[in-house]
Amino acid sequence: MKKINAIFMALCFVALGSIFLAGQVSALTLSPVRMEVAGNPGQTVKGNLVIINDLKTVQTYYSSFSNFEADGTSGVPVFTGAAQGLATWISVPSKVDLQPGQQLNVPYAITIPSGATAGGYFAAIFWSTSPVALNSQVSVGSRTGTLVLLTVNGDIKINGAVSGFGANGGMFDTVPVNFTYTFGNAGSDRVVPQGSVNVKTLGLWTAASLTANGSQGNVLPNSNRTFNVAWGNDHNNGFFAKVGKEWNNFHLGLYTADLSLSYGQDKTAAASYTFFMFPWQLLLVLLIVVLAVILIVKKWDKWIVKKAKS
Repeated sequence: MKKINAIFMALCFVALGSIFLAGQVSALTLSPVRMEVAGNPGQTVKGNLVIINDLKTVQTYYSSFSNFEADGTSGVPVFTGAAQGLATWISVPSKVDLQPGQQLNVPYAITIPSGATAGGYFAAIFWSTSPVALNSQVSVGSRTGTLVLLTVNGDIKINGAVSGFGANGGMFDTVPVNFTYTFGNAGSDRVVPQGSVNVKTLGLWTAASLTANGSQGNVLPNSNRTFNVAWGNDHNNGFFAKVGKEWNNFHLGLYTADLSLSYGQDKTAAASYTFFMFPWQLLLVLLIVVLAVILIVKKWDKWIVKKAKS
């Protein structure tokens, strides 16, 4: 399994407060950084994590757990403690000692209660250089973790909808056009919307076909997540740079973006957005060129006539 440095999961929990601050992560590599597992009520799911000490000194790492949920519509997890839920079902060694450069397979077990309701449960297994008090989110050192996404099998409710599909404005001179849509998950387990945004002009031909969820982002139960889909890119903003871009990516007229999604086993969702493309910088330059040519031709004709009379 490929080793992935879990730096994006690093959080610094400062004593004397519960405010999360970004901090320097100890040189620790975890694999995987995200586990997707499933089991039945009453079952114990077992496996192994890979933990590597990237430092040149002996290190002791202490384990801790925390549930998490979605933070607004960004998809970023916010950790909510370990007093109940999945964080209390997971067990790993309380600490591990690693020699410099040592790689260790650490066993984990998730004991699902027999009365657990079918659906999704979400937590993280953290490793830190200092112990963390039970049910506390306060640690003097930094923590590096693996996200655990557990599905408890059973009668899982799958329900979702799209809202707010569009872009910032109704008229654009050229690409990029940055579409956004929000997917609301009213079900009992996470879902991964899959699909496309097809951009058409006057409903006749397809100008672009874009992936609606290129990051394969999850939407947690009872939450909304906003996704961004870019048509084209933007690296030049000057007037003549815009003219060149409009020439190379000429779009003029009324366009429709059709969002088509699937999620779960057989669920679908769709939305449409209409906008106008008007490359005014390019059209202005073309108009000036045409007027200049007309003026030159008229002067040329006058010169020819004058020369013929003389």
